[in-house]
Amino acid sequence: MIHYKKIPGLILLCTNSIVFSQNTKQPVYYPGAIIIDSKSNLYVSCNSQQPDIVRITPTGEGTEFISTTLYRKKPSEKWPSIELFTPAGMAIDQEDTIYVADIGAGSVLKISPDGHVKVYAGNKGRVLKDGPVSIASFNKPKFIAIDKKKNLYVSDEGGDERNNTEYGVIRKITPQGIVSTIKDRSGTELHFDAAGMVCDSGENLFVCDRAGRCIKKITPDGSVSIMGGLCGKRKTNPVYKEGDVQTAEFMEPWYIALGKNGEIFFSDIRLNRIIKISNKKISTVAGNSTIDLGGGNIQGYSEAGYKDGEAKKALFNEPLGITFDKNGNLFIADGINHCIRKLSPNGIVSTFYK
Repeated sequence: MIHYKKIPGLILLCTNSIVFSQNTKQPVYYPGAIIIDSKSNLYVSCNSQQPDIVRITPTGEGTEFISTTLYRKKPSEKWPSIELFTPAGMAIDQEDTIYVADIGAGSVLKISPDGHVKVYAGNKGRVLKDGPVSIASFNKPKFIAIDKKKNLYVSDEGGDERNNTEYGVIRKITPQGIVSTIKDRSGTELHFDAAGMVCDSGENLFVCDRAGRCIKKITPDGSVSIMGGLCGKRKTNPVYKEGDVQTAEFMEPWYIALGKNGEIFFSDIRLNRIIKISNKKISTVAGNSTIDLGGGNIQGYSEAGYKDGEAKKALFNEPLGITFDKNGNLFIADGINHCIRKLSPNGIVSTFYK
């Protein structure tokens, strides 16, 4: 098995010198999305100078799963956009097939459990174009979710940044390979800054609206409702207020997961917290950073840190992807701490992998 040496004082940027060893770990540098397969292996997308996806076993052994470095050594297995590979969001189906939003190449990748990669959709120009996957294209696919029927939902971006007309959309890819842009019940495209997404068993899509500072629910027929947060109330100088969903506020939700009883959990990178929506209440699950309401950052800020222990005393530094295992442990990609944290059902945060 190939491992990567970690030398004290030297940070390897997610794919450097190769050594053969049984005692070293593959680093997770700037971990973002995180998913879990049927065997409880974690997969983490890393965005360093040489991006990759790291697989971590239940016993904490990490290896490089997919990267440009590995695929340059397999000429017969290269995918067309290998040199642009920049993994962002990930989703996984019941057969452990992984789907990756490759923002670098503007495509959606499909990865088999044994690591074979193919372009599932996109890689045909940086425009929003619906239709069969043979002609459809994406601009900046970043976050992704999958429902029980294997429909994929991908956040994308339209408009032109040169004249400040950018807007966010959500694209849908059916199992039959048809790409469309999600619309509301009136037939109007939904435009908002969609981030992390997750589907429930009823094929409802729950979405973090980053700029709106809220969580939205989109039903299969296009109905949109607000699950928490006051959408669009504060463009700048946000606050954090727990309590009833009608009045509670937060700063910038990024990734989202559903609990076994339908609770909504999400990471807020500006609050450095994991937050829960349950029984029409919003509350902190983990994180205790000091919040700066003095205008130090007009988009919101809390003091970052790194501390394990009781959940409401723990500290994070830009928590991103989150996912549950079958035992109710919540795994958290702690972005700038370059590690994976674990929140146990009894409320203890520990460092699972670093």
